Amino acid sequence: MQKRLTRKQKNVAFELVFGEASVKTDEILEKHGVSAEQFAAWLDGEFAEYLMSLSERVSVSESARIMHALAEESKNGDVRSAKLFFELLRDRQKAVDASNPDREDIDRLNMEIRGDGGE
Repeated sequence: MQKRLTRKQKNVAFELVFGEASVKTDEILEKHGVSAEQFAAWLDGEFAEYLMSLSERVSVSESARIMHALAEESKNGDVRSAKLFFELLRDRQKAVDASNPDREDIDRLNMEIRGDGGE
């Protein structure tokens, strides 16, 4: 059964994604009365999905700030932040791969279109 996000979770996610770049993650958490342990637990579930959906709407620079914050949390030993960081990185790479086919993909497609082999 899916659990709905609390108003506090939505507020934290919104500030992480759309807040001032100079404000650190721990400052946002402290402002909302969220411990590092609680935040780490949130990253293992719907909150992480919500955070990712919000981050898809932001510009490249804001996305970079999110990735940086997750990398910092990962350096501090937060396994869930590391997991989310690599999931976002993988998703970003998939988007790049989809929008920038390599030469081999283009050649294979051209061969299939011309009907001279392919695979």
